[in-house]
Amino acid sequence: MSFAIIIYQRICNPAFSNWLKENNRFAALITIFSAANIQALKIISSNYGGMDVLQVKYSSNGQRAIAWGGVLNLAFQDIPQLVILVSNKDGPA
Repeated sequence: MSFAIIIYQRICNPAFSNWLKENNRFAALITIFSAANIQALKIISSNYGGMDVLQVKYSSNGQRAIAWGGVLNLAFQDIPQLVILVSNKDGPA
């Protein structure tokens, strides 16, 4: 899903496309991380420390897709892991 968001933003969002061209190596790293957890895409728009590389602007559709991706990640990855952890709380037999 993160790849689809990045491709959509590149096509439909000129500001994101320019940022991607200027920071292609960092963007590649974030893309790899976001494959495991879509919330990693929020890092590049965090403006942490006022760094230019962390000041990308997502469209409203992109922000919505990241939020829904986080919900889906919670539902299909995190909750099942919690269920397995709780069901095995006594340890292996």
